[in-house]
Amino acid sequence: MIDMHCHLREPGFTHKETIETGTKSAVKGGFTTICPMPNTKPVTDSAIILAEVIEEARRVGKCNVLPYSAVTIGELGEELVDFIGNQKAGAIAFSDDGIPVKNSRIMREAIIKADGLKTFVASHCEEPSCGARSN
Repeated sequence: MIDMHCHLREPGFTHKETIETGTKSAVKGGFTTICPMPNTKPVTDSAIILAEVIEEARRVGKCNVLPYSAVTIGELGEELVDFIGNQKAGAIAFSDDGIPVKNSRIMREAIIKADGLKTFVASHCEEPSCGARSN
């Protein structure tokens, strides 16, 4: 099985999860491939950070790790990442994960760039301005 949306938290949040513990858990659950989101610190938004994630995954050797690149630098929604460079570095697709890209022009450009690379943009379907739902 493939988990298309997981959180490994490395780099930056290794007190929550590491690539090693996350991939061990994935294998125990029957997954051979996982696709971690870029919500790390630093954000997985460059070829350098993607290479570090992929290299660590290869080092621990538990399962295939095909990371997402962020859509925007720092997941700030202001400037697109280097789509071509990040895909060449190993990004399977693009996502700002739990932070929707608010600027529709930037999101449209991201979708067009991803489509041109035969990949996609994964986005949470939410509108933060609506606020929390009350039960």
